[in-house]
Amino acid sequence: GCPFAACGNCPFKEHKRVRSGNISRKMIQRAEIQRTIRSDEFEENYRFRNGVEAIPSQLRRNQKIDNLPYRGFLGKKMGCFLAITAINVRRALRYAQEDAKKVLDYIFQLVFTGMLVNFDLISQTD
Repeated sequence: GCPFAACGNCPFKEHKRVRSGNISRKMIQRAEIQRTIRSDEFEENYRFRNGVEAIPSQLRRNQKIDNLPYRGFLGKKMGCFLAITAINVRRALRYAQEDAKKVLDYIFQLVFTGMLVNFDLISQTD
């Protein structure tokens, strides 16, 4: 280093480069955003956002909702309704395939208890 650094009387001080820089507002904002992105709360919200944004994406990709062949407000509304219904039916079928036994047991239980209730009501009225 400089032998005059300790006393502060360096004769070459005017000729030395000064290390300085500017920090803009944009850089500060970017640093704050990066800090919030790394937080756990942001990750939880982002996971929820992925689930929400999947539906419009699926409507655009699979159902071609941007180019519906229906005219008018009610036609577009019905087209959207049918597209969303198709997505829900697909999900229900996928769920039924995964848990077919549980679904069938549940349906059988509903039908069977419904028959018992109806039978009891009929026998009580006689």
